[in-house]
Amino acid sequence: MYCRKGALLFAALVALAQPVLASQPILFTRAGLHIERAAPPAGEPADTNFDAEMRDAASAARTPGWFNFIAPAQGHAVFLTYSSAQEVALVPAQNFAPLDVLFVDEYGFITKIAPSLVLANLKEPIPSEKPVLVMIYLRAGSCERLSIKPGDRVVGDIFKRRPAVLTAPGKPEEKVKDSVPAAPHPAEQGQ
Repeated sequence: MYCRKGALLFAALVALAQPVLASQPILFTRAGLHIERAAPPAGEPADTNFDAEMRDAASAARTPGWFNFIAPAQGHAVFLTYSSAQEVALVPAQNFAPLDVLFVDEYGFITKIAPSLVLANLKEPIPSEKPVLVMIYLRAGSCERLSIKPGDRVVGDIFKRRPAVLTAPGKPEEKVKDSVPAAPHPAEQGQ
């Protein structure tokens, strides 16, 4: 008698929960991540690829325990995206796996790397120092092993292209009126 009532109650609860469960956001999708390196190791191609979990920063931050992922496997990454480029901070979290964290601007250029970080051991937040659109988490040591450095470029549809600078025909030293200057490459800024 009690088993039957319990089973009916469970079935009713599952039926009521279906619309709620269906409306929950997808926490991540999988995609290829492609990094063009300015100075690859000798004899290697200029680019390197990763299998990445693409996560939305806003929904991830609202999901308890989202940061408790194990260290990404070799050749894997976690790609955390923001809705627009903004200054962010890497905050302490209950993650004990060492990670290389890449800060990437809206044009896809790596602006900063925090190598071999254990987020649980952070004493204070690490600021991005510049607006970023993406943070990428790799297995600790990946950046050193693959010669990934600030100024290298992450390729993807999420990133903007630099505006073109137009010049008038026959006058290379003079820019066309109302042209937009190109955004400087981080390596050109002495970083």
